[in-house]
Amino acid sequence: MTSNSKKHGVDPTEKRRNRNRVSQRNFRERRDRYVKELEERVNTLGMNEVQRDAKLLQENAALRTVLHKTRSKLERLQTEIEELCAAMDIYSDLGNIHGERLQAYAKPDGVVESALDAMLLDRPRTDRGSTNTLESDTSHVDNGVQIEIGFAEESDSIAQPRSAPQRQECPLTYEGILLPDHANCVGIDAVDPYFTGPGISPPQLHGDFFDFLGSGFSTIPIETFGSSLLVSFGQGDVRLLQALYFMLDREFAASQHASLSLSDHIDKVIAMVRDYLKLVGGLSSYTQTSQACMTAMVVFARYISPLPATMWFTSYCYQLVERVMFWQVHRTADCSRSSIPAYEPSALQLSTKHSSLIDWIVLAPLRDRLIVNYNKSRNLDKVFVDLMKHTVIEVSDLSKILTGVSEGPGYLGVWNLFNAMNLGFHEETRAVCKENTIELFHDAFAGLIQMHKMPPPDDTWVCQVTCSENGFWQPVSFGDLMGSPQIAKQLYHFLRVYDSHKHWKIDPMFYEIYPELKYEAFEASCAQGTNYRLTSSWVELSSQMQSM
Repeated sequence: MTSNSKKHGVDPTEKRRNRNRVSQRNFRERRDRYVKELEERVNTLGMNEVQRDAKLLQENAALRTVLHKTRSKLERLQTEIEELCAAMDIYSDLGNIHGERLQAYAKPDGVVESALDAMLLDRPRTDRGSTNTLESDTSHVDNGVQIEIGFAEESDSIAQPRSAPQRQECPLTYEGILLPDHANCVGIDAVDPYFTGPGISPPQLHGDFFDFLGSGFSTIPIETFGSSLLVSFGQGDVRLLQALYFMLDREFAASQHASLSLSDHIDKVIAMVRDYLKLVGGLSSYTQTSQACMTAMVVFARYISPLPATMWFTSYCYQLVERVMFWQVHRTADCSRSSIPAYEPSALQLSTKHSSLIDWIVLAPLRDRLIVNYNKSRNLDKVFVDLMKHTVIEVSDLSKILTGVSEGPGYLGVWNLFNAMNLGFHEETRAVCKENTIELFHDAFAGLIQMHKMPPPDDTWVCQVTCSENGFWQPVSFGDLMGSPQIAKQLYHFLRVYDSHKHWKIDPMFYEIYPELKYEAFEASCAQGTNYRLTSSWVELSSQMQSM
């Protein structure tokens, strides 16, 4: 018996010992789990009612956080799938043609087996929207930098770029998903001068499309502005979108000097967008809602907004607010779940009629405090403007940013930085609506990132992230930073100022001015360190001196 067991490589004694070891290990694990469960039950029974409620609330908050992260990841995955499908649709014709050509090249000794293969090899390709025969496709982004997508005729040949089509514009959406159509955009103005100097190097926008796909399609290509924000829509609802634009333009142009408050204007915007969607039957369409929101925000940024237009569209501000507007227009639970976790409405928001402006604030506890203390108040606009003025960027070591300051954490005013980017540009913000496009003109856009095209953020760490550095930065004086649009734009890229949902914090002085808005653990959203935020009077004086 023993000889047969050894012959087959099985030792019954050793096998029995292994079985016993596994059984003992499983028993110990079950015992430890049971002991822990008993300890938790004893601790729970020993708690008073307040402690049990606190524990349940903590567990509920942890579960909600996991739920929000999972939901955000699913939405982002859906967005990436839609973008991949869109890219495959755009390049399907090119892939069919050149796949057959590459298949012919792969045949042994370069033999062409049929007349059809020869036709495919020698067949000129006609570009969409152009009559030229081309051997490479190119795409453009709004900073005037060209992305070449080449298909080589020989393994060692170099693809030749073609000229761009005349005025091919960037669509805003694709089947309800925001899509930065990097392969069909034409740049407006070159912005290379804004990437020179001590701050950062220009973003790497060159590359092959198929390398881009292979590196993971979740990476969205960065597009920078020229001197304007250009938005184009599909042909379906152009007439009514134009009507919405001109109605908003007429309404806001006439009322910008009237007695209407900022919150009243926003309520009116929401009502007009809702009526427009009823007319076009788009209340169930995210695409049509997104188009209407973008149209409204362009006009709002031109006439009414106290914030610079660059502050809306070159940071995540617009993307976040668009999701909120989607819920405000529809007022359903499904719509509220489409927003990022920080903007999910609280029970007080759902049960209390309040100004739409309050919903735009990213901190949920602060929204509730505003509803309690300032709902429908004449001072609500002032509180909102003061909050934006006290919004700051925190850095771990301010001496790496500014000269003449001591080492340690500190913070800079976000509104100060965007005002510095606008210095020297005396022209007013202009908007033009023609055919199926809307264009918002201001030279301060040049060199900044088109964040309105980026997917909504899925991060739940709102107002709690210290800025990480991106590239190289040579410290400058605070006066040079506030007096030079070029340097301010370099810092915008270096500190990732565009990540507004994570990197923007609140100056603690705001809660000293409005102590009634303090909530439990409000310090988590406050910046720490040395304050380098300018007061409004100094900002106004700086603007006046610049215009002299």
